[in-house]
Amino acid sequence: MHAPPPDEPRDHKPAVWLLSCLALTLCAATALGGFRADDWINLERGRWAWTAAGAHDLWTSLNPFTLYRPLVDLWHGLMLRLFGLNPPPMLLVLSALLLGQSLLLGRLVREHGGSRNAAMLATVAVWCQPNAYAWTALWVSNATGSLMATFALISLLLFARAARKGARGRTMLPSLIGMALAFLAGALCKEEIVLLPGAVFALEWLRWPQRDARERRAIVVAWVTLVIVTGAYTIFRTHILPTPQMGENRYHLRFGAHVFHNIGFFLQQLGAMPLVTLVLARFLMPAAFTAARSSAAWQQARIGVLSGLGWAVAASLLYLPISGRPAYGYLYVPAFGVAYALAFALDLVSQAAAAAGSRRSVVAPLAVHAVLAAVLCGAGLVGIAWHRYPQLAADAEARLLSEHPAPPRGARMVFFDAGDPKRETFAGRTIFNLVFDDASGSFLRLVYDRDDLDAVILHGPAPKTYTPPPGTIAIYRAQMGELTPWIQTAPSAPAPTGRNP
Repeated sequence: MHAPPPDEPRDHKPAVWLLSCLALTLCAATALGGFRADDWINLERGRWAWTAAGAHDLWTSLNPFTLYRPLVDLWHGLMLRLFGLNPPPMLLVLSALLLGQSLLLGRLVREHGGSRNAAMLATVAVWCQPNAYAWTALWVSNATGSLMATFALISLLLFARAARKGARGRTMLPSLIGMALAFLAGALCKEEIVLLPGAVFALEWLRWPQRDARERRAIVVAWVTLVIVTGAYTIFRTHILPTPQMGENRYHLRFGAHVFHNIGFFLQQLGAMPLVTLVLARFLMPAAFTAARSSAAWQQARIGVLSGLGWAVAASLLYLPISGRPAYGYLYVPAFGVAYALAFALDLVSQAAAAAGSRRSVVAPLAVHAVLAAVLCGAGLVGIAWHRYPQLAADAEARLLSEHPAPPRGARMVFFDAGDPKRETFAGRTIFNLVFDDASGSFLRLVYDRDDLDAVILHGPAPKTYTPPPGTIAIYRAQMGELTPWIQTAPSAPAPTGRNP
């Protein structure tokens, strides 16, 4: 039997089928997606960013989460202008960005000497990790990670292009300028991009012995350029517009026992796909799996695998000392490194299988993991009532507009979050908290398209008596995410402590 050459995409059809199924599944999920928590704050800031006052302050101040992400604020404002308070098209755009990023990763694999088969496997492997992208492609606020990942991948490709041109004696300047601009654009979306020089180092260090003198000089020039740009941005963010590093700030970076907890989270979430896929490949293709270790391509595949894993580690470092609990959105960029590494491993097994005359495809193990991960991820989303968010927000908007179509200036509404967190979701948070959190004020201002409205959120069972703050025009009780008017049953008493975001 004739075996296809290593550069021929022998797994083309199954890979395309798997990618198509996963992409269609994600697109279908966008129809169920809704706004939640931070979305209301970010969309309100996005609306403000496109005003005369916001156009100036946007570039000179931190956002409500003490972060500096002006391009994301402009993005949210653009999405709001294009689609209004309608989440599915916003989520569909994020899904399209994920597709573009996976294609960029495939191109990066080719730049680093990988075959077309490896590039295709990397593209598909990105989509086989729904735990790493569900809270980015299906959460409007995590456009931060999606936009930053896009610019980071463009930077990596321009770095490779600059090094290639320099090695051939051609000018590197246009590629270096493009790389620096892409980096800065990513930095204006999310701070995690400061880890990019470490990712480049991880991708290049094992290949260094194979480079000739001209290639090495070009790589050093490109890397030093990237380090200088990164250093300038880091100084700006730590000395001119720093995120406060104190108190209970979620983004307070410090070392402690929580670092080991965060490491465990990343190992568990990012290690699942390589572990499951390679174990299944070993079971389904034992001869090819064994032969791969003794093949001539083993050394190159080994470099690709270790480089990708090094990239994933480098991309995770900023999140390990974060004081707040680890979030699934943190997995987004490291997952590209994992997909990169696994692609080289599976391509090696694919070549060995072809040489042995096997018709089995290495896409099958990827597909099994993708199905398992999608089911678990879907169960998790259902467990926090994610599919109910759009209807709950729509019902709340309809009730408010119906009962208070034209609130007086400076009006305030009070919400008692009276649900039982342990019963409403497995996450230990009420559904109202997951949908609105402390962003009810932003929700009101977006619904009425007015800046003078505000809200107070009180947590715990609704009291029998309550003295509302001045300007209050309505008091609602929330349970299972649904709002009902609160009726006082006894004479007024002092108000409980509340939070006014």
